[in-house]
Amino acid sequence: MVKPHTISTQMWLEQEDDDLGMGGSFVEFRVMVDSINGYWVENESEICILVQGTVYYVENNEALLLFLSEYFNPMRL
Repeated sequence: MVKPHTISTQMWLEQEDDDLGMGGSFVEFRVMVDSINGYWVENESEICILVQGTVYYVENNEALLLFLSEYFNPMRL
């Protein structure tokens, strides 16, 4: 398997909504693989990816989890 230079997934972007308080939506998120420091599974719908000291909450899907587990060990908190 050839390691790609970037991965693309969906990231949760939280936004303040004047009427409802906090809301959000998923947006496209691309990250260079060599900038990923690690990951962990937050819950069944989210994976946390650590990129140069910043945590990004991305949509948990089987293909992404398989890829991350082949190249990185899950982090333990």
